[in-house]
Amino acid sequence: MNTPADEYGQYHLDTYLSDDQFGVQYRATDLRTNQVVRLIILANTLCAAPTFPARWEALVARLNALHDPGLLPLLDAGEEAGQAYLVWPDYPTTLQDAPPQPLPSLLEQFSQVAHGLATLHQADLLHGNLRPTNIWFADTAGPPPRLLISDYGLSTLTEAQTDFVTSPYTAPEQRTGAAPTSRSDIYALGVILAEQCARATNQPINEEQQAAVQAVLNRCRAVEPAQRYATPAALAADLQALATELRAGATAPSHNSTPPTPPTLPPIPLTLTLVEPATLFFTPGTAQAFMIQAFNQGDEPLTVQLQLAGVPEGWTTITPATLDLAPAASALVTLTVLVDPDSDHSAGEYPTTLRARGISQPTQATSLEMLWAVRTVTSGQILLHPPQQTTDGITHYGVQLRHQGNAPVRRSLRFNTAAPITGAITPDILDLEPNATAQADLAITGPPYQFGLPKRHRFTIEAHATNAPPLTLASTFVQQPRISLWPP
Repeated sequence: MNTPADEYGQYHLDTYLSDDQFGVQYRATDLRTNQVVRLIILANTLCAAPTFPARWEALVARLNALHDPGLLPLLDAGEEAGQAYLVWPDYPTTLQDAPPQPLPSLLEQFSQVAHGLATLHQADLLHGNLRPTNIWFADTAGPPPRLLISDYGLSTLTEAQTDFVTSPYTAPEQRTGAAPTSRSDIYALGVILAEQCARATNQPINEEQQAAVQAVLNRCRAVEPAQRYATPAALAADLQALATELRAGATAPSHNSTPPTPPTLPPIPLTLTLVEPATLFFTPGTAQAFMIQAFNQGDEPLTVQLQLAGVPEGWTTITPATLDLAPAASALVTLTVLVDPDSDHSAGEYPTTLRARGISQPTQATSLEMLWAVRTVTSGQILLHPPQQTTDGITHYGVQLRHQGNAPVRRSLRFNTAAPITGAITPDILDLEPNATAQADLAITGPPYQFGLPKRHRFTIEAHATNAPPLTLASTFVQQPRISLWPP
């Protein structure tokens, strides 16, 4: 990308902010109004595309028509020296730089963000690049301060899905090359919300409320798009309802005969933050490491022990498992995960919690909620018993199908040959649970063969499945004549 001079049309470029696949961002001053703004100069690779003029015209028209309290309003859009640009209001603080918020305020703020996302989707626009750095705190009185989404719609200017750069907030389907959808934006918002909930200031909530918040986070971050919220409006409604319930629980007396369940452990002044995405994917048999940052927010030294819950103990190694942190100090913790490919634990999602418990204050703890996903493994093997048969007409084999995977699979069995023989497999469809075996019978019939030498007939057995690669086994059926050419 070309670096523009300090004067860019009617704007003076004050400070470089950042750049990504969409362009470079500056804090700038509008020379007509003296207003400080944020200017995005789009990348040359976007502006030079043959389809860009039509995409650009359509995007600007739709951006100018958008009005929602959760969306940062577009101030200006145009072209200068062959490069297109967008201008947004400039605010000093993004969500990434914000201090921790009380949980009810956080849920209410994200309800506003989800509402803005709903308005965006209703205009047939995706964000496609949602992250904490493009969610801003508005200069309005709270509580809570209003959050605003910026940089929306830029993903419509890309030529193909390969133009997207993955981030910790990229949905699983996008990582495999699928085009983004509205539920990809919901996934990104769920990851951001989970990160902020992990930093939220303490408020006593009961187990039922904790479970309700976790259910929303898990639904947003489901690996399968169909299992996520269908619309941001539905997510906004659930977040607002949760925020209202938590505020009422914090201020109003309970009408139940028993008081709410207090938190099991009061917090210690320690934050745990994923350096990687909040949804982590693991392939059985392949070791993977990721980082977590621990930060001592207090005024006293801390010694804490780290423990993981939610997955089998043998899967994970924590290094170091004990931390000594001075005040305002941080440290990185490495979690190495190796999912046992031979275990009975199936593919799917595993809500996981990393707890940090004070050694000198064992009644104090803090935790980080994560969502782990174990990928599906569907290898297998076909065996014949006996491996080869020699008869004069009809013979039977035992077919054994071994499923060496971590998810159920249905396989259909097929007999293939170019020889003049027929084969029938019974049953020809087998349902297998993880690491299970199943049996079938193969009956082979050869043509009438009265006199001559033994004939070797080659054949294969194939086991097909919709969610797994096919399995194939080749073998030989030796047919003896009823009257041998050479007498014994």
